Amino acid sequence: RWLVLGDTGYGSRVGHCCHYSMALLAQPGAWRMTGQAVCVIGGCHIDRHLYFDSAPVTGRTNPARIVEAPGGVAANIARHLAAAGHKVGFAGVHPDGESASLCGQLRNAGIGAQLIPLEGEAPSYTALIGPDGELLIGAAALSLYDAVTADVLPAMLASLTAGTALPATMIIDANYPESVLQALVDALTADQSLYAAATSPRKVDRLAAILPRLDGLVLNRAEATQLATGLTAAKPGPDVSMLASTLAGRMRHGGHVLVSDGGDSAALATGDQLATAMPPAIQMVNANGAGDAMAAALFSAMLASRHVRPDEKDSGKLLETALAAGAHHSLKPAGQSS
Repeated sequence: RWLVLGDTGYGSRVGHCCHYSMALLAQPGAWRMTGQAVCVIGGCHIDRHLYFDSAPVTGRTNPARIVEAPGGVAANIARHLAAAGHKVGFAGVHPDGESASLCGQLRNAGIGAQLIPLEGEAPSYTALIGPDGELLIGAAALSLYDAVTADVLPAMLASLTAGTALPATMIIDANYPESVLQALVDALTADQSLYAAATSPRKVDRLAAILPRLDGLVLNRAEATQLATGLTAAKPGPDVSMLASTLAGRMRHGGHVLVSDGGDSAALATGDQLATAMPPAIQMVNANGAGDAMAAALFSAMLASRHVRPDEKDSGKLLETALAAGAHHSLKPAGQSS
């Protein structure tokens, strides 16, 4: 029985005590499934994590240590899936001449990565991490993604397939404009699955128009509140169970929605099924990116059960698996492999 601290998505921290399967926490392989082919499209850039050993003081110079690693919601999900044994292709955009290092690092992680040249400022994300592992503030310099148009998508898809058909499962994040996401939906056949991960409350509405085509969706409570109600999240507000059920009702039949809330209860909904659970209790090192790890674990488990009828899937087990993966990620500093 340990204390867990988590970012609620509302700028506050909460603590809880709970029991959890330590086998799931200790081994990322606990959620590894039989490897399947999957293609991921979305953000890929350098993440800079600045760690403070003591509480920073505003208006003053504070000592910190820096860790740089490939990041972006989609790229993070791709890395977790590759580590789980799946055959992963990845496509994104980056300024010409600056993508070789990023592609090389993704390929070293077992990902078939291609970054399409696009003129603009190289995207990056900087996270300031407090001594308790909580995200103090994140700075997203990602204007390049807003410049992506639907005309770029064919080159992305061609880079993933090399003339062959797209795999049965595609994954996207919400970094690209709605027109690009819609163009991907239009390129898929009815028997292909499409999973999505939110990136921020500001961008989550880009997923609204394609909800009826989604088979899986992962987002936090602030993002889910914006997407489900159109309102800026504030507490008190809709709980995760209501949000997950509402969004699941707007998705394709059998679609799963996971709504997390930092250290508070999370919910997974599909059809008339609803599961809730507290996240595992851990001594947090780095909360940033935990949602991407949860998304990858849920999508991996859904890949393995793709041909199981929705009413026969164990939603509680799927949720526990995803939350355990997020906790496992939070036990390590940024840049460490899964």
